[in-house]
Amino acid sequence: TTAEMFPESRFLGVEVHKPGLASLLKKVRSRNLTNVRVVRSDVITLLADRMEGQIFDEVWVLFPDPWSSFNKRRLIRPYFLSLLSQRLNDGGILRVASDVKEYIEHVEAVMDSLPRGPPAPNGGGLRREKGLWVAMTDGFRDAETVPPSYRGATHYE
Repeated sequence: TTAEMFPESRFLGVEVHKPGLASLLKKVRSRNLTNVRVVRSDVITLLADRMEGQIFDEVWVLFPDPWSSFNKRRLIRPYFLSLLSQRLNDGGILRVASDVKEYIEHVEAVMDSLPRGPPAPNGGGLRREKGLWVAMTDGFRDAETVPPSYRGATHYE
């Protein structure tokens, strides 16, 4: 797992559904991972109402529900990015992985709508620049999918 690959880092898993949360907690316990914390919450509520300040170096959104017929329910949208920009440290990174090409295209469009240039110091907002967000789609174009070297595989891969 990614937490095992980077024992010096701290990880926060956010999941709203009990089965996913239970599965994650079982893995954390069976592998004795002391650098993982898990919260049962909607991530929007968590970012908006339960956290303060710039606290994340990276945020990974791995295989979110694409909501193909309800674009307004997609996680990656301007409101989420506004909340996230208040919680990312200066120079923070958003990584998004999806196996749905249309979802990545949606994310690209949302990110393209952001102002360009470096983020302002002390939480000046999320801005698009090289390295600020990473779309992880290349592996899904081929039959063999290998996760990037900086993270472990998910059950989607």
